[in-house]
Amino acid sequence: MEVRKVSAIMVLIALVIVGEAFTGDIAAEKVTTGSQGIVAVPSAYGPAETTRRLTESLEDNPNITLLGVVNHAEAAASVELQLSPTLLILFGNPALGTPLMQRSRSVAIDLPQKLLVWQADNGATYVGYNTPSYLASRHGLPHDLDQLKTVQGALSNFASSVTAEPEEYRELLSEEALITRAATIETAEGSGLISVTSTVEFETTVSNLRGALQERGFRIPFVVEHSRSAAANDFELLPTTLFIFGNPSV
Repeated sequence: MEVRKVSAIMVLIALVIVGEAFTGDIAAEKVTTGSQGIVAVPSAYGPAETTRRLTESLEDNPNITLLGVVNHAEAAASVELQLSPTLLILFGNPALGTPLMQRSRSVAIDLPQKLLVWQADNGATYVGYNTPSYLASRHGLPHDLDQLKTVQGALSNFASSVTAEPEEYRELLSEEALITRAATIETAEGSGLISVTSTVEFETTVSNLRGALQERGFRIPFVVEHSRSAAANDFELLPTTLFIFGNPSV
């Protein structure tokens, strides 16, 4: 499978239903939790090799669909801006994501899952992701769902696989105290989500939104049709479409 690579310095997300930088002290400890539910670990490799190893691991998993890689630094260079290596890997598993969206459709704005690879000012490379507990808190999901536990296990396995001590980091990333500490948003009121009600039918809403984004110069590298993916895996989900878009100049 060929990995789709996309240049987009800013990735914004719009969710149609019938999108702050990591601020933790990444040099302070082995596993760092940010104030937005992000967990980060240091990679034993550079950004390119870290991304290659992660995407290969994802492709080798028959249950996972790898959507592509967003290269923020490459996009920055296209508009004569400088940015240290920063890559976003997008992937998903409808068998795990669909039951979560069936409970709370707003979680679709945070799916598919993502792994962020970046090079810090000190030259070290890090891998980060949003903890499932953070997503549960943000979207009002029970924290003990089996799907969230499975996602947590998968994310910790992938992230720890590129560290210098995979077994140790896998154990650290699985600690309940760490997971809970990263889940800081407790109510929908503080989730940062804004929603409006469309006055036209779903398909027209999607079409109008696509046209409006394109007219304003935004690139749309990915359109994720969650309901179609759900149906392909024998799940039912009301129409739910996610736009991932950006503009390197903004």
